[in-house]
Amino acid sequence: MADAGHADAAEKRQGRQNREPIGAREQCTLEHNKRNQCEEQHLCDALLGNAAEFLDPVFSSGVTLATVSSQLAGNLVIRKLKGESIDWDKEYMDIMMQGVNTFRSYVMAWYEGTLDTIFFAEDQDPLIKSQICSVLAGYVWDLDNPYVKGHQNALHKLSRMITRRDNLKDVPR
Repeated sequence: MADAGHADAAEKRQGRQNREPIGAREQCTLEHNKRNQCEEQHLCDALLGNAAEFLDPVFSSGVTLATVSSQLAGNLVIRKLKGESIDWDKEYMDIMMQGVNTFRSYVMAWYEGTLDTIFFAEDQDPLIKSQICSVLAGYVWDLDNPYVKGHQNALHKLSRMITRRDNLKDVPR
């Protein structure tokens, strides 16, 4: 009997050794979860903070995303525990991706130099400046702000307008 127990233990150890390390599976991020169903759906439904999306170490987006994702997921879990039906795609993923994608647009614009053109422009419009500052302060879900709603193109359009305006100043009259 001792040999059978020893063989069972050895077989269990061998089974554990043959498992993939946690990091070997396809990473479950918000983007991945939106496109695919993770093997362990209950673990992927509410990835929070930097575990869900990491954009950039320079911007403070991680703190905002961690706070909002935790609050949103917590409220949805409470509703689920009360027996409500939750549409995670609509009530969590879509909302979080709005913020992630808006932040991503600004991070990319920073590295492309688009934000430099805007930040250091002469004759800045105070309304536009406040709208952009609002986004950088974390208000990436304010769809009344045109620099949130149109985040994919708004910064590039503004940068091109500034560049054209500045080029016109150099044209002799």
